[in-house]
Amino acid sequence: MEPQNIWARLIAIILLLNIPILSFAQTGAGSVTLDNSVRTSSIGETTFEYSETLYLGPNAVWNISGTHIIYSKYIWIAPTAVIENNGAGSIIFANPDENPFYPDMTGPTTIDGNNGNPIGAIVKHRNPNNIILADIQDPGYGTANPLGSLAAGLHFQNDFIFEVDGGDILLNGHDLTTSGLGQLQGFGPNRMVSTGNSITGHLIRLNSAAVSKTYFPVGITEGDYTPVYIEGVSDYHVSVTDYPGSGLPISSPQEGMDRAWHIYGGKASGVGLQHNSPNTDGSMYVDSDAFITRYQGGTTWTTGVSEQIAAGVHYNN
Repeated sequence: MEPQNIWARLIAIILLLNIPILSFAQTGAGSVTLDNSVRTSSIGETTFEYSETLYLGPNAVWNISGTHIIYSKYIWIAPTAVIENNGAGSIIFANPDENPFYPDMTGPTTIDGNNGNPIGAIVKHRNPNNIILADIQDPGYGTANPLGSLAAGLHFQNDFIFEVDGGDILLNGHDLTTSGLGQLQGFGPNRMVSTGNSITGHLIRLNSAAVSKTYFPVGITEGDYTPVYIEGVSDYHVSVTDYPGSGLPISSPQEGMDRAWHIYGGKASGVGLQHNSPNTDGSMYVDSDAFITRYQGGTTWTTGVSEQIAAGVHYNN
């Protein structure tokens, strides 16, 4: 089975001579860190970022063996910046509202990864107000930054751990990629990846040879959890929309369940889909008779037999 373009219904901190110089404002609004240097943390050491905005420049190299806690609301990472893991080092995207210097900075953590080097440190998501991928203006480094779904693309090469309910990732039209031995962990209905009802951005898994089953904890919006799992060792791209958001001809929507998964990549031995039955079921939809149908072009979809393995869960191989 090759899921090629398959649709499945179902104040500032100033950098001088590469040395960050710190200056705080009382409210935190407008505080900035520009870091274009080499930074190293040791095992057992805990370091912090407090400013509202953090910029990692094109020559920035972080070698993290300890724990680096980031309270910043806005994070821009140059495409050539390097964040390495020299052991069990981790980065924590913390709740800005818990910033001991600027407790007025509640809100989501907005990250622009510029589709750059994969982050090698373990990443822990502890902001219950979400992580949002969004394009942030280059502060003046003049780097060549990508466009489209790659503009704020973020890539993890180590484990990414959801650690708090309400702490989702909103793709916002951008790509989120995992690779190597890194896996998404701790996900669930209250800790998921929201596609925003769009296929502009995808949750991507690269080089899955080390992993025989990959989970994609996606949904069109927070709380609407419709995950996918794919059995295979290839690269896969996954997003999900409702029927109108798919832009495809759905001749009898009442017979379906108003969700369409956009899955493409290499060969796969099996695909499992989950939806919120009966919440999104059409008036003529029967879950026990449902099967995964693939878009063939024009108005043609594949047919099949029942593939239900549990309520709202269907599997095809």
